Amino acid sequence: MSEQIINHFFRYEFVYIFILLTVLFMVFVVVSKRNIFKKIFLSLFSVFFVLSIVEYSLYFKIPESSNISIIKIMDFIFNEKIDISDLNKRRHLKYNLNNKEYHFLNTDLVRKENEANVYDVYETRYQNGFRYTKSDLGADKEYIFLGCSFTYGVGLEDTQTLPYIFSKKLNYKYGVLNCGVSGSGSNTALNMLKSDILKFFIKQDKPIKHFIYMAIYDHITRNFTDEFSYKSSDNYVYENNKFIKIRQPFGFFTDTFARSYIFREFFLDFIENKNETFYENYFIKSLEEMDSIIKEKYNSKFTVLLWNDEQFCFEKEFIEKMQSTNLDFIILPKFTYKYIIPNDVHPNEKANEEIAKILLKHFEEQDKKDEK
Repeated sequence: MSEQIINHFFRYEFVYIFILLTVLFMVFVVVSKRNIFKKIFLSLFSVFFVLSIVEYSLYFKIPESSNISIIKIMDFIFNEKIDISDLNKRRHLKYNLNNKEYHFLNTDLVRKENEANVYDVYETRYQNGFRYTKSDLGADKEYIFLGCSFTYGVGLEDTQTLPYIFSKKLNYKYGVLNCGVSGSGSNTALNMLKSDILKFFIKQDKPIKHFIYMAIYDHITRNFTDEFSYKSSDNYVYENNKFIKIRQPFGFFTDTFARSYIFREFFLDFIENKNETFYENYFIKSLEEMDSIIKEKYNSKFTVLLWNDEQFCFEKEFIEKMQSTNLDFIILPKFTYKYIIPNDVHPNEKANEEIAKILLKHFEEQDKKDEK
């Protein structure tokens, strides 16, 4: 009951604040003896009365926050430690679900319905939430996939995700780990690399690894979207064993008025447009930091995939900024609706097949250069 009351208050926080100020100024109007003060307080009463009505009205226009805090997700990932030896012991345990065979992990039926049925699939996950991919996690060569729901494979069966298809093309003889976290940006991937969470899946004494990060355009703003928004948010970094909210220009205003519907409707877009260059530069900087950690901590290589379709693609100016770095990145083909899950924005199995082919060819070309 108390939790419901708290959630209700946060949902209407600024409505209550404006109503409180409205009542307060009405009291001042009544108790004030000088006309000049009565007029001032009456004016303020009128202003906050109108603000109360507008704030409450916008509640029905602006979608309610539906995000699970990225801190909760990351905290769960970090705390649900997994011993790779335990996975090896349980490797051959199986169970059947709806005539489908799954291995040793948690499998849930995930349904999403819109105007038409979007997907009805099974997702198999490790205890910490990473999605299962058939591979040999004890192999000498390993591939780690980072990113958001595009990497995780929302809307797809286990066998249809990019990491799974990539592993299949390698005949499952190498280690392939899917570390995609739905709703995340580059901060979550960076946090994983800074922490020791990956050591529970990969052997640190095996230096031959490759990290792949699937980037979509939304990641640029996700790193700064407030967690009270209905949009995906990933604005915390893991430093000194704790999560710290990253700073941005006008951050005081976005933090203070994050739950105000008036602020979101009339002022937030203005701030985000002003910060667009800052967000892009931060995103590229975070990719460069990931590249540095991967080289120094994991003695490995890093490749960035830039998702590209008819609706969401990286702009020319951003590509030029990427080209000025030393990052290894691939601009994917411009995928059409045939490569997208119907009534959704996520890639389908066909898109992941194409991306896996592009990746393998890219790595073959890199290997040839290294041999020279």
